[in-house]
Amino acid sequence: MNPNIAPPNCLAGIKVLDLTQFEAGTTCTEALAWMGADVVKVEPPNGEAGRRGVADPYYFMIYSANKRSITVNLKSERGLALVKEMAKQADVFAENFSPGAIERLGLGYDVVSALNPRIIYAQVKGNAPSGIFPCKPGGPNDYVYLLTSRANPEHWPRLLKLIGREELIGDSRYDKAAARVEREAEVNEIIAQWTRQHTKEEAMALISGAGVPAGAVFDSMELTNEPSFYERGILQTMQHGDWKMPMTTWPVRFDGAVAPVKPAPLLGEHTAEALGDWLGLSTAEVDDLHKDGIV
Repeated sequence: MNPNIAPPNCLAGIKVLDLTQFEAGTTCTEALAWMGADVVKVEPPNGEAGRRGVADPYYFMIYSANKRSITVNLKSERGLALVKEMAKQADVFAENFSPGAIERLGLGYDVVSALNPRIIYAQVKGNAPSGIFPCKPGGPNDYVYLLTSRANPEHWPRLLKLIGREELIGDSRYDKAAARVEREAEVNEIIAQWTRQHTKEEAMALISGAGVPAGAVFDSMELTNEPSFYERGILQTMQHGDWKMPMTTWPVRFDGAVAPVKPAPLLGEHTAEALGDWLGLSTAEVDDLHKDGIV
């Protein structure tokens, strides 16, 4: 194994029942998987929407590495009962369906906590607003991301000082986050007038240096071609079925080393294995569930 890689395994033995999909939520359970938790991803028989296509999308690989996948028809009575049995064994239950969807499935907090009073029940229902702004020389990929957070009122005046618009500090038209939302196009143009004068790398360094969250917008090829990422173990090579690809690792380091990457699971790859581990089901019992269209 690469000497720069070390599995943290600080959450070894923790069982996570993962009903998240796409990005919000899956990033949370991915962090648990990096730290050694047994994250079992519950997907519908045709797979979560985030993996569908000619091949599993690259971002799905990033957010599903180190996890196991099972397929269960949650709309069937037996499939729902199966997941409830798994919830009894789990330490963490995570979901990010649209509001009300998990309750309609019969797996709301009241139901799951009654089955397992010690459960940690995690929900994600959306991401904070953010924005990207054009930079020079004006190419299709020349943007910088920045965020003035509602949680930190200092971000906005810091940004105004940086871009030379101190006269707007305290201006009631822009002083509160709600007011800036009402004048979104106007505010965006004030910022864009400054960002257009800088490359995305320059803008990232100056804005973040002023204490405002910011990052240059790099495409996947720019990131994949960065040699230092391989030297530092940030990018590792992963095998997913017949597909070999570079893969980003979890950014947290343990004793200076990054965690190793295990490939994202093929659809339903671990159905028999995980149901055997968690519920003690035999191969024959799982085969019967397959025949009945439950898993």
